[in-house]
This record gives sequence, structure tokens and C-alpha cells, in this order.
Amino acid sequence: MKKTRGRNRFHQGRYRVQNPTKYLGDLNRIEYRSSWELFFMRWLDLNPNVIKWNSEGVKVDYFSKMDNKARRYFIDFYVKYKDGAEFLYEIKPHKQIQPPKLPNGKSKKAIKRFEKEKYDFNVNLDKWVMAYDSARLSGMKFKVITEKHLKQLGMEL
Repeated sequence: MKKTRGRNRFHQGRYRVQNPTKYLGDLNRIEYRSSWELFFMRWLDLNPNVIKWNSEGVKVDYFSKMDNKARRYFIDFYVKYKDGAEFLYEIKPHKQIQPPKLPNGKSKKAIKRFEKEKYDFNVNLDKWVMAYDSARLSGMKFKVITEKHLKQLGMEL
């Protein structure tokens, strides 16, 4: 299914697992929110080095400093590899893992966009610090992966 939000297009839908014994969770409720997540699901499902995986099955409670509220974060993916390594992965555009840059112009639109990017970046940092700590305490690793990582896995962008 394709949906449109503003000028950006993104894909959403349900993923149909090809190797059901590898998936941890309800096989009928696997949803992807982007073509990048869909690609990664296929990669996990078909990769012989992946023995278990799930989507949004791990939750982390965190405190958002931006709005002073306790929140809950569902990490995009849990993965267990043949060698025993376990990872939590979050998929984000490379642009969103960098601090936003002040706009050159002083237009209201540019300032508003900068403030939104700054808010999102700081909320993500709060999430990722807690995800990193939770993963480490459970003997796992947490990693944010971007389109650059997906391209290395064979995704054509």
C-alpha cells in the first residue's frame, strides 16, 4: 500500500514472512512503515545468518526532556544471528541522525522547520540512549541504521 504525506511518498503495509520459524511474534501483524523497513524485513527473513527476528517487539520506556514526559518507544527490530549476537536496530534517514543545522534564511518557514528537526533529533537521542542502555544490560547491541547501511546490504535507493 502506498500513502502520501505532504510531498514525500512512503510505503506502508503488512509483511508476509517466508520463514515463519524465524519470526518472534504474531505472523499476521507484521507492519512496515517505509520501503526501507520492508527491505530490511526481507533481508532478515531470507538471510541464513539470522535465526530469530521481530518487528516492534521490544519496548523501552524513556523520559523525553523536550516535553518532560515519560514515553514508550518500540524499537524497529530485534535480531539474533547464528553466532549468538543479538541486536536492536532502528531505521532512520541519515539526515535524522545528525544535529539539524541552523537555516541560512530567517523565514518563518525555515525557522519552524529547524525547530521541528531539533525537537525530533533530541527526542530520538533520548530514545536511543535508553535503547542503548537497555540493549547493553541484556547483552545486546543497539544500532541506528540508515539508507547508507541498507545500500551496503543490497538495497537500491
